[in-house]
Amino acid sequence: MLQNTRTRLVAPGFASAAGLEALAFEPWTELTRQMDRLAAGHDGAEPMPAWVPAVDVEEREDAVVLAFEVPGVAPDALDVTVHDRVLTVSGERRLGRREDGTAAYRLERRHGRFARRLTLPKTVDPDRIEARHEHGVLYLHLPKRPEAQPRRITVSVAPSTADQRQLDPGRADA
Repeated sequence: MLQNTRTRLVAPGFASAAGLEALAFEPWTELTRQMDRLAAGHDGAEPMPAWVPAVDVEEREDAVVLAFEVPGVAPDALDVTVHDRVLTVSGERRLGRREDGTAAYRLERRHGRFARRLTLPKTVDPDRIEARHEHGVLYLHLPKRPEAQPRRITVSVAPSTADQRQLDPGRADA
């Protein structure tokens, strides 16, 4: 079992951390380095966005409805596209600047560009997608194709045997 000695983890059986420089392990160093590399877009990876809006997905009988949380994003800063059944919602939440020129003391809300990509099911008709922005939520209504929607089949009642004889003129006993 490893013990925490200051900021380094020390393997049991070693008296001090002084002789352990080769075995020392700083758990966050490697993780932080990898995250920084991804954020910068190195190693062929796409840069990680500053933030990604949460999305709720609801399936209804006639449509799929998506609700993206985009508070602080103006409707004209949103872009919704569909290509090869891939829906992309992208945009930018800009850092608000104060008109009086004062600097912010602390910024905790994330801002910057974002993009969410979702593969649409084959049942969705991409030509009829509608978008609505309301109170910081982007709603996308994705109608299903008519052939993908449930269809009610009417069950007819078979005529009785007496009714069949009256309807069949080719029968001799009619």
